[in-house]
Amino acid sequence: MLSACGGGGDDSGGGPGTDKARQATSSGERRSVAFAHAGGPAHIDLVALNRTSETTVTGRFRVVNDGRAPLDMAGPLGDRSNDPQAGSILTVSGLGLLDGRNNKLHMPLHTTAPTCLCSKIQTLAPGASADIYAVFPAPPADVERVTVTAPNAMPFHDVPLGKGAVPPLPDQIDPATVKLSAPGSCRWSASPRAWSSV
Repeated sequence: MLSACGGGGDDSGGGPGTDKARQATSSGERRSVAFAHAGGPAHIDLVALNRTSETTVTGRFRVVNDGRAPLDMAGPLGDRSNDPQAGSILTVSGLGLLDGRNNKLHMPLHTTAPTCLCSKIQTLAPGASADIYAVFPAPPADVERVTVTAPNAMPFHDVPLGKGAVPPLPDQIDPATVKLSAPGSCRWSASPRAWSSV
């Protein structure tokens, strides 16, 4: 429900697992949540979440295959409504940044091409991990803590927003070097009780 809203203008497994509740990315301690995948056990680490400019927040994550079979990742972390190239969702376009103070869920940014400012991931071998990223629109400056959402996983609750550069991944797009489409986000409405695009 949280990820079912589109990007602005211009790749599923079973039910969610339980939160392992490791704390505080800003202090260097990693958080992890179980990631429900039909192919076997897995989890997601939140490595970093920083304001990397006045208008962007960059998240770094690690997806880990805890099982003995390869995991097909074409889809489980994607969101068709937030992926302009949604024929085969290889991107992690379903990750979200929830600003509870302003009741807004921010989805990864896109270029006008359109290309998601987020990683692509296709297959995860048994015991392997993959580092991924997503760049989100920044919430207002007075928002210091957010919730990070991911399809098929429990949310990362009450995550402090750090500041400064996050070491880029090899496939990472620098938002300052591309033309961006309008940010996509959703707002919670009490009537009807649902997220709607804004």
